[in-house]
Amino acid sequence: MTLCLKTRLMLDQPKSMRAQVIEYGLIVDPSFLAATEAETDAVFNGCGPDKFSPMIDRVITALTGASDPDAKGRELLSIILSAFLPTFYVHDWDCRTPHPSSTKVAFHVANKRMMKNMNIIIAAKYPLWKLWRLGSRAYWWTLARVAFDAVDGESGWSAWND
Repeated sequence: MTLCLKTRLMLDQPKSMRAQVIEYGLIVDPSFLAATEAETDAVFNGCGPDKFSPMIDRVITALTGASDPDAKGRELLSIILSAFLPTFYVHDWDCRTPHPSSTKVAFHVANKRMMKNMNIIIAAKYPLWKLWRLGSRAYWWTLARVAFDAVDGESGWSAWND
């Protein structure tokens, strides 16, 4: 029996996503705290956009044979960026549809919050005083920066408004 991405990711986590958000002390919009865990869980779909570009869809389909390349793409990104899943949980809430404030300013605020939250997780998992972990810290920071750059550009804005 295959589990959907959201179920599998949540089962693989030792605590609920919401509990991890609180434990890490991630920065959240007040509406996140006002929402129930069921409401925030319902919005989370893993890492990545709801819809990838047609070119990326073709690549994912060619490589994996997936019938739903968008879901498969999010699954792959969620595995690659697994350390940041609590951050994407918050970001999905910030970017939910319909969004109460679908402006470019709100878009950039959500993305900057995502980057700050990724840095909070990096600092918690790979503190500077653990010198033997600096390579891992640099690796995850690079992935965080690539994720931020991918989301915060014009293609991310277009995806948010589609």
